[in-house]
Amino acid sequence: APLGREPQTEFEGLWPAGQVNLKQGWGMTEITCSACGMEPNEVAVDASVGELNPNIEAMIVSEEGKEVGLNERGEFWVRGPNVMKGYWRKPDATKDTLTEDGWLKTGDIAYRNEKGFIYIVDRKKVRF
Repeated sequence: APLGREPQTEFEGLWPAGQVNLKQGWGMTEITCSACGMEPNEVAVDASVGELNPNIEAMIVSEEGKEVGLNERGEFWVRGPNVMKGYWRKPDATKDTLTEDGWLKTGDIAYRNEKGFIYIVDRKKVRF
């Protein structure tokens, strides 16, 4: 689940000012770990999960299956070498989750800003 900026600020406040900067990332079991993260030297000032990791592609897709523009919400789809091949012995679940050209439909609702930072803001569906 996304972590809002308020709990991040509260956590950072447990230490003297400027000593801790809590950063988020994003991943899921189906991508064998992570697909987004913050550069270690970046200072997180909001609830972004960062930028795409190397070798990961992503797009944010509307209910109609069309890619949306900047700052528009849609389902977060990812593709890359770390995306699973499918669910073990569950071909129907695999077909519902992976497109023929390898996009993983994550079920997370996201948007991307002008700087390329990604924000996870909701869930479309419950995962298997």
